[in-house]
Amino acid sequence: MKLTQEIKDKIIKEFNDWMEVQYAGKNKKERQEFGQFFTPPELTIQLIEGFDNLKGTTIDPTCGCGGLLAACILAGADPNKCYGIELDPDILELARERLGKLGVPKYNLHLGNALNDECYDNFNDKYSYDPKTDRVKIEGQNEFSSLWKIRKPAQ
Repeated sequence: MKLTQEIKDKIIKEFNDWMEVQYAGKNKKERQEFGQFFTPPELTIQLIEGFDNLKGTTIDPTCGCGGLLAACILAGADPNKCYGIELDPDILELARERLGKLGVPKYNLHLGNALNDECYDNFNDKYSYDPKTDRVKIEGQNEFSSLWKIRKPAQ
């Protein structure tokens, strides 16, 4: 899919605004001490332009602070259908704060290592699958695509 210049500019602006808040008043050395690295918006734009479309569910299994998901939303993805997994609980909270402003429900962003089975344990004992609708329901949460179940690593 091809993004308009207006959408590219929105993605870059959101990233720069977010970075400004994260690093307000800090010099380069102080910023490097955080040990956090973020995908530049130009790369995120290239990734999105490699997608066919942004309809349906968007999943980032290594979402970090949510840069790719934020850009997808700005490019037209439904925030209620955006999901992420992050290994670092502090970074996950940054993602929840950032993406919450764009309409992503907090419970769509999960703590875990997407390469390990235990990352999916939160889903196994609390979900039900309806083959008629091809939807998964997590107890107390909205429905989401069965892709979560499909992505579970083989046992």
